[in-house]
Amino acid sequence: MSWYGIITVLHVLSAAIGVGAAATNDSVFLGAIRNRRISNDQFVLIRKASNVLIGGLVILILSGIALLHMNVDLLRMPHFQAKMTVVFILLINGIAFHAKVIPMLKEYSNITMPKQFITSRQWLLAITGSTSAASWFSAMIIAVVGDIGAPYFLYMVIIAALIVGGSVVAYYLLTQIIFVQESERPEKLKEHKEALRKKYTIILLIALLVILIVSLIAAVVR
Repeated sequence: MSWYGIITVLHVLSAAIGVGAAATNDSVFLGAIRNRRISNDQFVLIRKASNVLIGGLVILILSGIALLHMNVDLLRMPHFQAKMTVVFILLINGIAFHAKVIPMLKEYSNITMPKQFITSRQWLLAITGSTSAASWFSAMIIAVVGDIGAPYFLYMVIIAALIVGGSVVAYYLLTQIIFVQESERPEKLKEHKEALRKKYTIILLIALLVILIVSLIAAVVR
């Protein structure tokens, strides 16, 4: 295998690491703040997952620079331009997460967060979490699939839709399910919650299936 092939594999692996770390971070975070209380162990795990994210991003950037050095024509390709934009989004989102969210978690580690405090930051939590997951997922798909002949504008529309749609869904889950106390819930809220879980599980499976089909078609076309 050539050096270009090795760096390409490393580039894809860094994106996959980012997806895994982002999923771990989000799942631990959402599970921890369900009762508005984060244990020291959970905080440490979130910090470790965040450090893995940083490591994955550094490898993604360095391997991308190496690929660009070996093939300057990549700079003119829409898929590479879209990937660079995603990296920029990840950088901005990472700065926001470490500047706003991490200090909040550290301050309230092992302490119950006031309801008003959480309420005023639900959009921040929804946007940073969804942006991280959607951006890493987009970076991995672009790295794996490569150039499919789509214009830069189309890549960005899809990525923007994933981020905005994910933020709206995350905000709804935070405000209507996760941070709703048992005493404030209607009698049938648990049934409603279970129905939502099934609904979003089905939507996720369908989305993954569509992405798999598109990836296979793109691979065949290439």
